[in-house]
Amino acid sequence: MKASLERVVALLAASGLSDRAIFEGLKEVETYGARAIADLARALRYEIEIKLVPSISEELDAPKLTFEDKPAHVDLRVTNLLRETKLPSTIIADKLSSSISSDAALNTSELPPFRPREGLRSWISRLLQSIPPSQLLHHATKVRNDLIHQNPSDWPLRTRDR
Repeated sequence: MKASLERVVALLAASGLSDRAIFEGLKEVETYGARAIADLARALRYEIEIKLVPSISEELDAPKLTFEDKPAHVDLRVTNLLRETKLPSTIIADKLSSSISSDAALNTSELPPFRPREGLRSWISRLLQSIPPSQLLHHATKVRNDLIHQNPSDWPLRTRDR
């Protein structure tokens, strides 16, 4: 076993989490990928350092991370937002493409095609090369809200005559 993996396992063992919580966390790492989790850990470490040791960070004049500095977080955020619809990725990609294409302010001639085998998140990462993160997040939010509010509830309430 590699030393880096041993350190991660030691941290998990010392965390006090249940076996089930560790297993579920590792499944999430598998879902989102090691790169996204490492980026998230870096951002959290930065936030902790800023909050716990503000005087040092002020002395170092540490740069503030902006939304555009975190592309891994944007693709993860957009993917999670769209998956809330619980619809197949092909439908989600179609709706998001339509929304982006209808935006006259964006150059949509170079939008990458959605390839189901590569997955939604991979496609969103490729979209970020053509579209600013804020615009992609805007369109994803719009699509998500439209899809969530158009789908009927799984447990609709009956209307009653009173």
